Amino acid sequence: MANFDNARSLLPTEALQTPKFQNAQKTWKNLSTIFTSHPFLEYKKVLGFGGFGIVQQWSTYNTDGTMGDDIAIKGTIEAGRMEYVNGLKNEIHWSKVFGGSEHFMQLKDIRSHPLTDGIYNDEKATLPIMIMEVMPNGCLADVIDRLRVAKSSVNGNINDDNDKLLEYVPCRILWRIILCMTRACLGMAFPPRPNGSQSPQEIREEPKPGQAPRRIIHFEYVCGLLSLPRFPLRDSSNGSVEHFLTDVFIGAIAEVTDVEHAKFPICKWDDNWGREEKEERSKYGKRSYKPPEQMDRRRIADPGVFGVHTNVWGIGLTVMLLIRLRYHFDNGLGHSHDRKLRNGDEINTFGYTLIDDSHGPVRGANADIDLELRETVARCLAGVGSQRPTLEELYNVAIRNIQDGDQKARTPAASQQPPNPIHSYRVKLGQPEPDSLLDRFVKNFFLDAAPMADRFAPYWSKISTPEVETTSDILSSSYVI
Repeated sequence: MANFDNARSLLPTEALQTPKFQNAQKTWKNLSTIFTSHPFLEYKKVLGFGGFGIVQQWSTYNTDGTMGDDIAIKGTIEAGRMEYVNGLKNEIHWSKVFGGSEHFMQLKDIRSHPLTDGIYNDEKATLPIMIMEVMPNGCLADVIDRLRVAKSSVNGNINDDNDKLLEYVPCRILWRIILCMTRACLGMAFPPRPNGSQSPQEIREEPKPGQAPRRIIHFEYVCGLLSLPRFPLRDSSNGSVEHFLTDVFIGAIAEVTDVEHAKFPICKWDDNWGREEKEERSKYGKRSYKPPEQMDRRRIADPGVFGVHTNVWGIGLTVMLLIRLRYHFDNGLGHSHDRKLRNGDEINTFGYTLIDDSHGPVRGANADIDLELRETVARCLAGVGSQRPTLEELYNVAIRNIQDGDQKARTPAASQQPPNPIHSYRVKLGQPEPDSLLDRFVKNFFLDAAPMADRFAPYWSKISTPEVETTSDILSSSYVI
């Protein structure tokens, strides 16, 4: 089992002294005290904290003592900051709207108990608590982390090339990620449950030709918000890897409809807003993830500046990060350049490094990435929204390439051993990626990978402020439900 934590940097002492961590500590204590009282729950660890919340992982038990599904419990880290509280309310509300959608994290219920009934998944609560499903294989940021560690240190301690870990994401998996993110964006464009009604039926997001999409815009695509599915990965009926990534959650979905909920990085855009309101609602999100239409403040008030094409930018940016093994680009993607595609179309793109130019073909690590994948990502990163592909285009091109890749993987050519060590060099351009490559990627980074440890784990309970003794104290003080 690959333990990637051994090669990670030690937790700096300064991280324990920040208000961010200390506020998260207090909420950790409050949530732990509330839910420890539940006889069918057991605390496991912190999944993450930052922004406005902290998320804990808990095990559930059935009445006969058998293990149930794990759940994630999220609370606000600063109860006095209404923008944080309203952010969590929006998360809960829109999780209900997207209830059942295959590519959105789903809310979960826990077994009834007097101390916890009615205090969670209620967006009307004074201080809400959110309970949702856990994706056990982490997020795309974990994948990038593990790939970087494998490349920088782990593989140096392994002698046999056949045992070394892959140092890149195979193209067939990148196509699946594109498909999953496209489905998630289709879910935003065509919400399955606009009234928030719940149903146990799982809904797969599909294009809806002829229907006008809603302009629910995600202003911050962060790999830490893109969760990975449960395994096994193969459909046992035909052996395909079509369902490799079938659950991707792209963060909290919120439609801003009033001033109270305005301070949140996701909204349903309205061209009828005045410039001041557009300025306010479009300024959120980290600079390194912002699309060019958000960076250029002169364009904010232009009709149609934001739309579905803004979410398409996020798809392209995510795949570019996976290609480059970066968590983010410090100053965005820099400058855009003109490039000509194989069909003769010219685009101005921030993904220009993926496309051949007058100086010659793409070289280096990008040279063996599938040509259509490179062009698709470059189009998603076009500087002008009209040059980006539609969601229906993305959906169709991803489906076609997944099917083609799966079919070619069963040919004799796919079974030939490539001349270069496959852990560090991609399959040569034009040659099929075998199923064994995908299996190796999954084995390296999921099945054989020890879960990323919470480096703050020893410090959560070490709170210098007075401890809250009872659940009633919590509910009457910092966590008023």
